[in-house]
Amino acid sequence: MCKETEVEQLLNKVLESFQSALTHFEGMISQPQNTEVYECSALRLQLLRTDIEKIAGILSMRFTEEMPVTWLVQLYNTQLTLSSCIKGMNAVEAEYAFDEDVEMLRNEIVLLEKLIATHG
Repeated sequence: MCKETEVEQLLNKVLESFQSALTHFEGMISQPQNTEVYECSALRLQLLRTDIEKIAGILSMRFTEEMPVTWLVQLYNTQLTLSSCIKGMNAVEAEYAFDEDVEMLRNEIVLLEKLIATHG
């Protein structure tokens, strides 16, 4: 059995964090009037974003020679989408299409997973 490399561990951790963020957004969308869900998820999302940024920084600084550049680009795109979702979550405009940003995040995560799976 092959031991998981540090790059693989970090990529799996970042994917888990993105999936967790997606779950929190979906919970907020399904219960828009529940302030307890919103407050808990909002705090958790900020922590997840920080964790993702740290992992992405490590990957881009230490492992660029071990990762295809497409992974780093997709990781960056997924981070931008997550930031957009968090910004949308905090928007005061009632008509803001928050669920569309979450759908975009879902798609970016799927792309990242596919890239990693096909080259992993």
